[in-house]
Amino acid sequence: MTKYLNKSFAVPYGSAAYRDNWGENKMGMYDSVNFSCPHCGGNIEVQSKAGDCFLASYSPNKIPWDIAQDIEAEECRCSQCSMPWVVETRWTPPETTQCRLVKEW
Repeated sequence: MTKYLNKSFAVPYGSAAYRDNWGENKMGMYDSVNFSCPHCGGNIEVQSKAGDCFLASYSPNKIPWDIAQDIEAEECRCSQCSMPWVVETRWTPPETTQCRLVKEW
């Protein structure tokens, strides 16, 4: 018997029903890395669609490798002081990686 998705059917996050034909995550799901602005201490959130996309939040000191690869060289701005920054990655594959913000020139 085939089950069809409808509004009353709950689909688990990360399941095949959340992904399209190319394996890309659907339905607005992402993971994020939260940095502290080196200039003013404000919060900077960088989003990634890599990995399972469970709306997880990571610290810059311990990021899954696929997410770190996705946000490498990502340009971002602090929401408080508007300073521009770029994500720089320190590669330590295969499990976790560290990232930091460097000033955009």
